[in-house]
Amino acid sequence: MKRIIFVIISSALLVMSNFNAQNFKDFIFRLNSMKIPDHQTVVDSFMKSNCHFPTIEDDTLVHFIYQEDLQKVTVIGDYGAWKENYASMTNIS
Repeated sequence: MKRIIFVIISSALLVMSNFNAQNFKDFIFRLNSMKIPDHQTVVDSFMKSNCHFPTIEDDTLVHFIYQEDLQKVTVIGDYGAWKENYASMTNIS
């Protein structure tokens, strides 16, 4: 079984979003309303409906989805002064 993890990171990117795709807030709401065994189906559907990753919303939010059987994933960069534990991704299944 694949593990599904995500994180939301603020950004100053100015990128057009895909208006036909499900937004990330709705995706998380739908995911939280389902039992864990059904999470993979919801994530697969979200990823299929969004053709660009990471998902960018409102020109300020960047959402990463990473699927792998790992215990911890951390995203590092200038926004967190390159600190290893600044933006750990959250495991959702």
